[in-house]
Amino acid sequence: MLEDEFQKFLLDLLPEELEQHADAIVALKNYFKAYATDRQLRYIISKGQLTELNVNPNFTMADFKAVPAAWRKRIPEYVQNYVPLDHFN
Repeated sequence: MLEDEFQKFLLDLLPEELEQHADAIVALKNYFKAYATDRQLRYIISKGQLTELNVNPNFTMADFKAVPAAWRKRIPEYVQNYVPLDHFN
């Protein structure tokens, strides 16, 4: 199901957006899936407590930095608005 949700997310993107960030698709997918399945990560991101990622075993600061800056807020917004989180917690 989560793979399908990520595919829907990609389909909502403009082709030029997708092409511009084609090299970061794996990072976007990891962030999308981690955000959808990890309540602690959602809390860290929503509160802006990014230093907590240095000790987070599921999604690290290196993982976060691999996500292009423009997508760091866009993915959480999409997940919160369109993904049924109760299916993944």
